[in-house]
Amino acid sequence: LVTSSTNLTNFHQKKEIVSRTHLNKIYLVTSHKDNHIEKCRFLYVHGGSPALSHHACVTIDNRYLLLIGGWDGKVRTSKVFIFDTLECKWLYPSSEGFPSDAGLSSHTATLLNNGKVLVLGREGPLRMQPDDKKHGNAYMLTGSVESGKFIYSEYSRATESRSGHTTNFIGPRLYVLGGRNDELLEVHSGYRSGSPDNEKAAESFKRIIRRLKPMDKMPGGRRHHIALESSGAILIHGGETFDGRSKIGKPVGDMFIMTDKPSINFYKIGESKIGRSGHICCMAQQLKQPHINNYVNTTALCRHMTLKMASGGKLLMDWELVYPVGPNLAFHAGCTIGNNFYIHGGIEKKDGKIPTNRFYCLDSSMTWNEITSPTCPSLSHHAAVELGNRYLVLVGGWTGKTRTSNVYVYDTEKKFWSFPTVTGFPEGGGLSSHTATHMDNGVILVLGREGGLRTQRKHGSGFLLHGSPDNKQFTYSEYTQATSSRSGHTANVAASTLFIIGGRDNELLEYKSSFKSVVTDKGATEKFIEVAQKLKPLDKYPSGRKNHVTVTGQGALLIHGGETFDGKSKEPVGDMFILTAKPIKMYKVGTTDINRAGHVCGTVDGKIILHGGVGKGNLVYGDTHILTFHI
Repeated sequence: LVTSSTNLTNFHQKKEIVSRTHLNKIYLVTSHKDNHIEKCRFLYVHGGSPALSHHACVTIDNRYLLLIGGWDGKVRTSKVFIFDTLECKWLYPSSEGFPSDAGLSSHTATLLNNGKVLVLGREGPLRMQPDDKKHGNAYMLTGSVESGKFIYSEYSRATESRSGHTTNFIGPRLYVLGGRNDELLEVHSGYRSGSPDNEKAAESFKRIIRRLKPMDKMPGGRRHHIALESSGAILIHGGETFDGRSKIGKPVGDMFIMTDKPSINFYKIGESKIGRSGHICCMAQQLKQPHINNYVNTTALCRHMTLKMASGGKLLMDWELVYPVGPNLAFHAGCTIGNNFYIHGGIEKKDGKIPTNRFYCLDSSMTWNEITSPTCPSLSHHAAVELGNRYLVLVGGWTGKTRTSNVYVYDTEKKFWSFPTVTGFPEGGGLSSHTATHMDNGVILVLGREGGLRTQRKHGSGFLLHGSPDNKQFTYSEYTQATSSRSGHTANVAASTLFIIGGRDNELLEYKSSFKSVVTDKGATEKFIEVAQKLKPLDKYPSGRKNHVTVTGQGALLIHGGETFDGKSKEPVGDMFILTAKPIKMYKVGTTDINRAGHVCGTVDGKIILHGGVGKGNLVYGDTHILTFHI
């Protein structure tokens, strides 16, 4: 279950599918006012948490989480539990008035504006039937945290027997959705919600339905879906249907929007690739945007569906979300060492001037672990390379005060930072939005330079960086081959050719022969050529761009995202291209839903990883994706 307070989303973990073990972990998702999830962490609570599943929850006084009923592993209970989010402790009030021979499971709890909680649905020895008048299947729950006592009273209004349903408001009407194989929708008037209106979500939903036609009839019955209310519409996603389309363990990804004006209408957005049931959704009040666990942003999910409808289906390769709640960073540096992908520094807000020193490691289980230490340098717009399959070497970057040419080394075995002596870089200049490419001879090719002496012919725009972490000394020497002045570009070697892409408004591509780089992960990139063979080459190169990413493959490069110079987009783009080395041709794969700039890419355990960057709404994101192929 899930609920929210001002800028917190708390969820109490349910059981895994088919499992008989019920969990009692409680987690905290913190969010920022600039509309993104910052992090999710487990809360250790002294004295433990109640072990429950199939329960319900509401928020009281923007402080307390009120857990109602559920399955405790032995019986269905009607007990009430309270979590104090300020004191971080559990309270155990008394509850009375519920039939002693029955309990609550897969029910709903809805906070009304009078402070009472409407509880609908009940399971147990006296299972609710439409003609069962013995106990009814609706209750009003009254009480308070201060009194430590809650009382159930049977609610006289007739409701249909339901399980795994949802209850949501639009204005003064309560809509009960699903939970039975017929009569998808039930409407009750004369209520008022105790939760705030979600105006921003309503605006998003309205923009979507303008592109859709209302359905001729309501969707079929379903259960264990989610429904998110706004001031004028309800978003419905997933669940298990009663029409035989879904089996246990294979929920659907259907998405609908229901409106009530001028009459009740359903609009089908489509089928998302997020097929879920028993999942959760809530609105963080400060954000006014929905979050869904397994933690997909619902607005992005709606946008994903409308774009897929317009584009006509899957791309030959695309990004798949694997870890939505990661470090929110852009213009950070990333590097793979062994089976771990390290990211460092960056900015946490678009156009931010103060870089962070945050340092993370993504392992093969696709889990981010923070390894920041007091000695981590604060940098953004820097570059990272791997040396000796052990050392992470950071080159240059913005310190928050100046552009630097310093080198910083992290030993992944001994887990400490060192700060070698650096010589040879022109005095008065620095590095920012440059590239660092590890050659097979151990030399690091550094291209692009900004600073007091901006990249002019006087000093060139390329350097060779020699040195090693062992002797703690690195030396720059000027790279003699002429290269164009660039910033926010990429530099990668494929088939003994160095390809320099972007970073200026013209001359998208520059290439030079007789280069050899460190061997990349063949397993992760061997399909680039196969994808290109199914596409037609472009007649001309796309417009100039910067702050994109490029992944080196076997004889080909993958280019994604960035900011274009053609003025067509004020936000980062999701364009994806393949550039083959022999012959040199470019192919457009398509436009993905992941619009990013200042993001990073790497490989982990044979998978191509994309993390973070500036995206939709010019926000800094923390999600992690892997590249999937649909050949």
